[in-house]
Amino acid sequence: MGFWAPVRYWLKNELREFVHELLGRANLKKRGIFNPKTVSKLIDDDFRWNIDASFTIFSLICIELWMITF
Repeated sequence: MGFWAPVRYWLKNELREFVHELLGRANLKKRGIFNPKTVSKLIDDDFRWNIDASFTIFSLICIELWMITF
């Protein structure tokens, strides 16, 4: 049986600055893959507790880190 990972908690606390740095408008605009305005709204809505986009944000982080690495 699997277990729940507190991704939303991590993104709002320990990884908060990391999220804003990695998925910031300037960084995303430079890469040109994701719409910076849409990602920014998604992050803002999640951080305000309007929606739970934690796994989407986590996926964007993984993709961006993969792009940086390779």
